[in-house]
Amino acid sequence: MSSKAERLKKIKNEYDLLKSALLSTSPFISSILRKIKIVLSSEVPTAGVNRSNMMAINPEWWETLDTTTRGWVLAHEVMHLAFRDLDRRQFRHPEGWNIIADGVNNDIQKQWMKMPNYNKDHGVTLEKIYDSFSSHFNKIGLGRHDITTLSKEELYKKIPWESVKIPGGMGGGDLMGDNKNNEKSSNGNGKCDSDENSNPINKNKSDLDGEMLQGGYESIYSNNGDDEERVWREVLAEAYQAQKQIGNMPGNLKRIVDGLLQPKVDWQSRLRQAMITGMGKSVVSSYRRPSRKHKLFPGTHRFTIPTVWPLID
Repeated sequence: MSSKAERLKKIKNEYDLLKSALLSTSPFISSILRKIKIVLSSEVPTAGVNRSNMMAINPEWWETLDTTTRGWVLAHEVMHLAFRDLDRRQFRHPEGWNIIADGVNNDIQKQWMKMPNYNKDHGVTLEKIYDSFSSHFNKIGLGRHDITTLSKEELYKKIPWESVKIPGGMGGGDLMGDNKNNEKSSNGNGKCDSDENSNPINKNKSDLDGEMLQGGYESIYSNNGDDEERVWREVLAEAYQAQKQIGNMPGNLKRIVDGLLQPKVDWQSRLRQAMITGMGKSVVSSYRRPSRKHKLFPGTHRFTIPTVWPLID
């Protein structure tokens, strides 16, 4: 057996043991973990997830970790997939959004398992976020407890990423993929980041170069668009019920899952789309003005650019 095959077998055995251990620690994590694709790839520096709902782990880095840290890493990346953190990032600053997502996720994860020393030094928590941006939070009247009650989107908005300096060691990089519509985001210094797609790991490709550690459920990877989101909601709901049965249910988990399973209507996006669609219909057909050539057919009516008056009730 080659050294490469031996390494894969060793990591596979370690992974199976960790997967079993996570079943008793957190059924929520375990339920999702056993359904996703996991690839061992040197294309990633440590570990991360991409838009194809795959987890990638650098095998050389993995071998430097102790068992507790490996379990934490698996759970951490599952949380990103479960909460759709990469899709929810949209046009936001990638590093800033990763910090917020890590902070919220890690605070939930800490209620299930002990945070390893490695992650205490390199990981992000809501406490660390508050300490790092405390002067700004104090100015807007947000206390340490207040930020724990906010959603990721709400907390992200509270920090002016264009002007603040991100402390060293806080910037995460495990959400691998370009922003939606490939738009560039501004970094903490107000300058535009280079296109993330210049880095091969950030491309939205379904496969990474490496060895497959776990194949994942076909139902997750055979759908696109609305069908994909429907399948993920089912996966999330099943994992939530599994956690609920053992009674260890962090409060934030319920709030996040409820928000994902029953999302609130984003009225701003809906209004914007309606305006764009409506403005595109500057010429419509109408029987109120019959066609000049054929009276049996409708004529056309051309609209001018309207004036919009917003009314807030």
